[in-house]
Amino acid sequence: MAFVCIILSAVILLGGRAGLLGFLAASIFVYWKANLAAYLRKKPVIFAAIAAAFLLLLYVSKPGSTSGRLHIYSVSLQILKDNWVTGVGIGKFKAVFNEYQAAYFMQHDIDSKRALLADNTFYAFNDYLQWVAETGIGGFVLLICFAILMIERTYGLLKHYQSNPMLKGAVASLISFSVSAFFSYPFQIMPIQLTALACLGIILFFPSRLVAANRAAQILTVGLRCLYFPISLFFLYHCICSLQTKSRESKAFQFSMTGKKRDALELYKKLATHYPAHGYNKYLYAEHCYYMNETERADSALAEAQKTYTDNKVYSLKARINAEKGNLKDAEQCFLKAIYMVPNRMASRYDIVQFYIENKDTAKALHWAYSIKNMPVKVPSEKTNLLLYQTDQLITRIANKTN
Repeated sequence: MAFVCIILSAVILLGGRAGLLGFLAASIFVYWKANLAAYLRKKPVIFAAIAAAFLLLLYVSKPGSTSGRLHIYSVSLQILKDNWVTGVGIGKFKAVFNEYQAAYFMQHDIDSKRALLADNTFYAFNDYLQWVAETGIGGFVLLICFAILMIERTYGLLKHYQSNPMLKGAVASLISFSVSAFFSYPFQIMPIQLTALACLGIILFFPSRLVAANRAAQILTVGLRCLYFPISLFFLYHCICSLQTKSRESKAFQFSMTGKKRDALELYKKLATHYPAHGYNKYLYAEHCYYMNETERADSALAEAQKTYTDNKVYSLKARINAEKGNLKDAEQCFLKAIYMVPNRMASRYDIVQFYIENKDTAKALHWAYSIKNMPVKVPSEKTNLLLYQTDQLITRIANKTN
């Protein structure tokens, strides 16, 4: 009980509402056989009221965060609506969401409360929604079949082995992760993936004389058992490669900070081309190519990065590359995309002001300069104060030239 209290306290202190819900769901499962089932049958209305009050409390505790999640769900559902047949592709949500967000704010107020909450987003904060958005109707069917099979097998095992601590612990852990996955992205975090894989193995290979209720379930169980070991081996390989990548990322960053630009460039090249080649590392490679005056390589690397990763910095870099090439129209569109992608970033608006000044487009420069002056500031900082001061100076300078 003390251990349970420590875990609960940690979840509450971390402010993880999805984790708290998952923990409570697992706790309900653990104590289900005591008196909860009888209580639910006798007083279901009271239980429903308590559950509703609890959910309302979670909303009230962080209304800004909740509104931000609702925005993410709205954009994610639009992605699903447009790609429900085939999905956008596994692992490509990070490349698609921010594009859709930019398209939304191109048609709406970029200084609204909703815009203030929007940020670079790489997860749908609902693992099931993100999976279906990436895989389409085929992934949805696969998810439902897997869920039915696991529920059926787990229910059958618990009927006969409900007191087994290993089985009960594995089921409780999966319940916790599965509930949390409705409001966050636990199944995309490596330690949780490893734990979930171990719990899944316990349920699939639990020694039992029980036979699945129907032939289809038997075949699916055997199929999952056959797939379990190669998937586990691949996952372990992926974990090892990911740890190596983390180490290289840290080393590359140190090289960059200490002025060893060429060493950093070579290391980022390895990170961009060796498994697992994350889109963000491809962007960093492109950025370093650009600062080493290798514009063509930067442009090519950036195109590769955009296949699996996109944010406002990607478009800012793309804009600068196009400007250097003389593609001013493309550069302008990229600067604008960076603004609409994350409207609350003052730096993106300041970049386009400078771009217009360099190209002697005074009217547009003033438009965006005043936009900076009038935009709401999400988190005041020295950087935002400096940008506001520099914007004032630019407006004054433009006014003096036109008088």
